[in-house]
Amino acid sequence: MCRACGLAEETQNHTIQECTKIHSNNTNKVTPEMIFNDNIIQLNQTAHIIQINMDRLETYNKPSRAPAQCDGLAQQPTQCRGGVAQRTGIPATN
Repeated sequence: MCRACGLAEETQNHTIQECTKIHSNNTNKVTPEMIFNDNIIQLNQTAHIIQINMDRLETYNKPSRAPAQCDGLAQQPTQCRGGVAQRTGIPATN
């Protein structure tokens, strides 16, 4: 299942052309013509677009950095401020 949308199998075609979470504004879709072409400048641009798509996909693979609750020292020392967890080693002050 696709890590981004959860609606389809996560294939190369899906991630570079179809996924509505990765391609919310339709600007980073990659066509076969863009991949199978002899123009080095265009291939470089296509590689950049694919990297952007892969970076977007990876953001769906990472857990949130903020703990579920901020109630003092967690298992790993964190301090919550504004919903963002920071490693400090001191109890949280909410």
